[in-house]
Amino acid sequence: MPPCGCRIVVLASGAGTNLQALLDAERRGRLGGRIVAVLSDRPGAGALDRARAAGKPAVLLRPDPGGPGPGRAGSSGAGGRWGTDREGEAVTGAGSGSAAGCGTGGTPPAPTPGREAWDRAILAELGRWRPDLVVLAGFMRILGPAVVAAYRNRILNVHPSLLPAFPGKDAPRQALEHGVRITGCTVHFVDEGVDTGPILLQAPVPVLAGDDAETLHRRIQAVEHRLYPAAVRLVATGRVRVEGRRVKILGPHPRTASRRPGRAGPARG
Repeated sequence: MPPCGCRIVVLASGAGTNLQALLDAERRGRLGGRIVAVLSDRPGAGALDRARAAGKPAVLLRPDPGGPGPGRAGSSGAGGRWGTDREGEAVTGAGSGSAAGCGTGGTPPAPTPGREAWDRAILAELGRWRPDLVVLAGFMRILGPAVVAAYRNRILNVHPSLLPAFPGKDAPRQALEHGVRITGCTVHFVDEGVDTGPILLQAPVPVLAGDDAETLHRRIQAVEHRLYPAAVRLVATGRVRVEGRRVKILGPHPRTASRRPGRAGPARG
């Protein structure tokens, strides 16, 4: 990966708050690279609106029984296998598929024709943009082995817990159910498992008396918005080396932890 001029593609399914943090960091010259496209599997995703507002290509990946085939708005796809839903969004045909969510942690779901079709579509669209780094920002599909292998140690994800604790779905709720006093967020490289890849950065978030899953998740997200751009910058500027399950950061670590946990209020329990 080049130490400068890093090409970044972001995959997002939802409102795009982490995407916005990345866009803001890029605008301030603090991302270490350039977001060249934002891809989403959901036509109504707020992330697509945020991408367009920032002048970034907003690309929609959509199941299409006609088969996989990348395209862009304003182009004519080969064989008519793609089209445009709305201005500025490209549609990539991918066969049928079902949302995989975040899984339950550990072993990913078994491959199915639908998931493999999504992987082919994602690979095809990534190939168009030639990213040095792929960043998952609330992308609610588990990437299959083909995608992971093609971008080994070049895919980042952020998860709302201190992994390896509470992988998979509903991590803040899991933290509350287990009665932990401290949780947090983790930026990790993506491997073939679910939330099992090498850990790059982590930051703590206290669990407060009276917290529910929603309030806890909101505070975790606020920390994610600082942690994720810092993690992307480390990779984009060539300051990271992955050695098996360990990640070595070259040079000083970024100051990205949340404010002192005790400042936010009393701990739960």
